[in-house]
Amino acid sequence: MKYLNQLTIWMIACCFYSYNPAISLFIFMLFFISTILNKLKRSEFFFVILFGIAYFCFISYLYWNNSFEFLSNFINKIFKTNIRNNLSNYFIKIHKNHIGSFFSLILLNIKNEFNKKLYYNLISLSIVHLIVISGYHVNLFCIFFKKIFCNISFFKYLLPIIIAFVISYLNGFSSSTVRVLASNIFLSFSYTRLNSSNLSTILICLVAPKSITSLGVCMSLLGSRGIKVFFKLEGSGHFYENIFSSFFATLYILPFVSYMNEYVSLWAIFYSLLFTPIFMVVYFLSLFFCWFNNLDSLINFFYLLIANSSKILSYINVEIPIKFMSKNY
Repeated sequence: MKYLNQLTIWMIACCFYSYNPAISLFIFMLFFISTILNKLKRSEFFFVILFGIAYFCFISYLYWNNSFEFLSNFINKIFKTNIRNNLSNYFIKIHKNHIGSFFSLILLNIKNEFNKKLYYNLISLSIVHLIVISGYHVNLFCIFFKKIFCNISFFKYLLPIIIAFVISYLNGFSSSTVRVLASNIFLSFSYTRLNSSNLSTILICLVAPKSITSLGVCMSLLGSRGIKVFFKLEGSGHFYENIFSSFFATLYILPFVSYMNEYVSLWAIFYSLLFTPIFMVVYFLSLFFCWFNNLDSLINFFYLLIANSSKILSYINVEIPIKFMSKNY
């Protein structure tokens, strides 16, 4: 199914450039040439071209969703309440404003007056993608449970889907978490396992095309692509891998960092290496201990560590302006 690569890239391009027919036509020519160079079978070639034309018409002339909010609304109607907001209120009630808002940010992706300062400090350090729930966090949690139940086929595939679904709902079905949910569904079938990443992206492009252009999805796709490029290079050693995988991931997401704040931190890679293990520990602790306040002193320690260190680093941070990167492109 190698033609899935062409379809996936073309569908993403359609979502990005549907507003400009000239650019879309140019990209379609590249798309057409790539199908020829890949020497597809005649039946596959015509299928890819016809599907490509049909999808361009779908994007250009029909109404399409820009988010998966309709899934959240559907579930809220079933339960007759907004569980996500109720949980956020519960966190603030039992943990007070700052710790409760901290849980709301890292577990529910809800920003308020008590966590915005921390959020913008992390943006200035170019590491906000580490704390906002994304496909990376969900994937880590799914992998964790896969390893626990690796000998039980039923739980090995079903449990990650349930976990990804619950976390996706609690984060308002952001497109980056939906991508991981869809990917886990495709991974559970042997005939779609090898193409789960492409198929999950295609699904998003079909159901909510505009959401594929969101910062979360773009940074997730490009960051993982940067890491894949790194692992094709020669080299070994844990320290080597940490340094350069972080470098390539940061390099690939640079355009979207510029989109958010028009500058990038000179020390972004160092900050990423420094904060990644801290955020991973905090994320897992939060998932297990956010429901009661017995360990608030421990959570408060990590909260103050992140808040104070990000505040100090923001004072000595060196920012490189990249305003020349147009937000349109």
